[in-house]
Amino acid sequence: MATIRQKPRVLLWTAMIVIIIAVLTTILLTNLTLRTIEENLPNKLISELFDLDLILEDLSEVVTAVKMAGLRPTEDNLTLTREKVESVYQRIAEIRDSYVFDNLINASTFHAAVAPAIADLKIWLTEGVSGYGPQSEEVTGIALDRITRAFEKARALNLDSQTTAQRMLDSQRRRLGQFLFNVNLLFILTILLTFCMVYMLVRQGVLERREVAAKIDRNRFETSLRESEARFREVVHNISEVIWLFDVGKQKVIYVSPAYEKIWGRSIERLYSRYAEWSESIHPEDRQQAQRTFEQDLARGKASVREYRIVRPSGTVRWISDRSFPIVNAEGKIIRITGIAEDVTERRAAEESLRASQEKTARSRKMESLGLLAGGVAHDLNNILSGIVSYPELILLDLPENSPLKKPIETIYASGQRAAAIVQDLLTIARGVAITREPLNLNDLVREYLNSPEYENLHQFHTTVSVDTALDHELLNISGSRVHLKKVLMNLVSNAVEAIQGHGNVRVSTRNRYLDQPLQGYDDIKIGEYAVLSISDDGSGIAPDDLSRIFEPFYTRKVMGRSGTGLGLAVVWNVLQDHEGYINVTSDANHTLFDLYFPITRESIADAAAPRPLEALQGKGETVLVVDDMATQGEIACRMLTKLGYQADSVSSGEAAIAHVQAHPVDLMLLDMIMEPGLSGRETYAQILKINPQQKAIIVSGFAETEDVTETQRMGAGQYLRKPLTLERLGIAVKDELSKKTAQTADRPPRIE
Repeated sequence: MATIRQKPRVLLWTAMIVIIIAVLTTILLTNLTLRTIEENLPNKLISELFDLDLILEDLSEVVTAVKMAGLRPTEDNLTLTREKVESVYQRIAEIRDSYVFDNLINASTFHAAVAPAIADLKIWLTEGVSGYGPQSEEVTGIALDRITRAFEKARALNLDSQTTAQRMLDSQRRRLGQFLFNVNLLFILTILLTFCMVYMLVRQGVLERREVAAKIDRNRFETSLRESEARFREVVHNISEVIWLFDVGKQKVIYVSPAYEKIWGRSIERLYSRYAEWSESIHPEDRQQAQRTFEQDLARGKASVREYRIVRPSGTVRWISDRSFPIVNAEGKIIRITGIAEDVTERRAAEESLRASQEKTARSRKMESLGLLAGGVAHDLNNILSGIVSYPELILLDLPENSPLKKPIETIYASGQRAAAIVQDLLTIARGVAITREPLNLNDLVREYLNSPEYENLHQFHTTVSVDTALDHELLNISGSRVHLKKVLMNLVSNAVEAIQGHGNVRVSTRNRYLDQPLQGYDDIKIGEYAVLSISDDGSGIAPDDLSRIFEPFYTRKVMGRSGTGLGLAVVWNVLQDHEGYINVTSDANHTLFDLYFPITRESIADAAAPRPLEALQGKGETVLVVDDMATQGEIACRMLTKLGYQADSVSSGEAAIAHVQAHPVDLMLLDMIMEPGLSGRETYAQILKINPQQKAIIVSGFAETEDVTETQRMGAGQYLRKPLTLERLGIAVKDELSKKTAQTADRPPRIE
């Protein structure tokens, strides 16, 4: 581009230089010529005038010679006269032929005035005239008269020529001077024009260089700006925060980064066209405060930070931390506001989780400290109660039936027993006390307690409160202390009944539950299989301030010493801890629910009734592949299947299951629905059907029926078993599935177990 633009400039420079040189050369040559003319013109005129003077002198000599010839007409005088006349004749001829400046000297007039006279005189002096000889006096007189008149006329012409020459010379000098002035002025103007053109060309070059430099700078700036914009867009397109810019005058959002659509779940274009979209997305409980804070910060012109909740179109709620910064003009007026909005839902959840965890940790430490204290107190009280309990029993053995001391001593003995029971509660609170565990079933404990004298006594005092049960007949066993667990059940039922004023209902229920994910509640319950004991009531509920302290020893809202000791829930807490279980409490003004999670055991109860015979459920060595991302669940299922007579193997992912089936075909699959990371149960089964379209499968999951379960069954899978598994349910499901025909119906309804 620069080369193309330089070519016209080079041609222009070349043309301008050639023109200037030509003009200057012409001016210089003209100036030199005019100066030469100015210098030579006076000399020429003087030379011509001098020639005229010489002719006049010659004419004067001719006149004198004619006069002499008239006075003395001798041959010599005539010869001399003829020579003079010839000389004048020749000179006059020369004037006529050589003088070119007729405007300065009228050579023709001069020749016409003198030449005829000289020519006549030349003839007359040689041949004579009118019959007179050249030496006659008459000829001499005529010649003298003629030459005298010619001389006078020539002298007059000479004077006139001198005057004219002088005038012409002056005029010519003036014209030459004016012409030289004009030429010099033209020269000066040419020089000035040249300088101007040179200046303009130089300036044009400078301006072009500046323009090129400016263009280069502009290109660099634009390139830098584009790179800066690209870097900016790269940053704002890849950060999780939302960068926004608000125009105060227009009252509209003029920029918002793409993260807005990801966090808000709303269109950026809608926000540009409709600013109310922002306020409408704020949670109704936070909207007024968020808008008021924004307006106050705008009025103060200070940076601010505010947090509020938004509701996405899907209905999910997210927490937002919004920082804003005012932008002012030269007058200090706020013209724009920029800000950064960040999704802090996870942070707030983590903070809440941390706070809850800290509270739980503090509560656990407090309970441990109180347990240590209770253990020390119980140890000392046992030493004191030894005499109070033992001696009354010995004295009663020796007293006669009618002794007046028998009743007081029995009262002392009963009081000692009650004190000993309290000490036992204190020992239960003291963590680390050795307890005997055995396989047992919570259903049996519930039935035993509801048929116990303790429950009958409780019911007699609260006849308007009913207690019903909802017991899972397939409840799995747990490993625990029968005595301590009955104490837990008794304390919780007693608290639930006493919480009801007037008529009400208490429900005791049990169920199996498998957790694929940790459950956050009063305790954080880990992944695993549990037998859950739930006690609920429709009483007045537990106040939120009391809920965090109900498991502390001696903390109670009852009348101490009359309705309780304040140790009941402390015993519950510590028994759960000793059994490696968890407790979750939910309560409101009209309902309270205690959920107790006990890890299950596969051990059978020694005194329980014999289970159903397994002979009918025994397999014939069929191969079964267990697919479960939890290794412990796969191991349990494999042991159960092996006990049922099957060849079982397990893998921990869908990808591993596909590879296993490709290498080792199996008769049946036990397929978990939720496996992370990697393929889900449905995706795994779909891939395996490509390998073996007739592959049989049973669905196993800890969750309720989902769309994935239904879709997998539509593809050909069989029954759906909910975790935790029992040997009987698993044996029946496997036996049924293997006994079915190979061809499957696509629209078979799901069977939920």
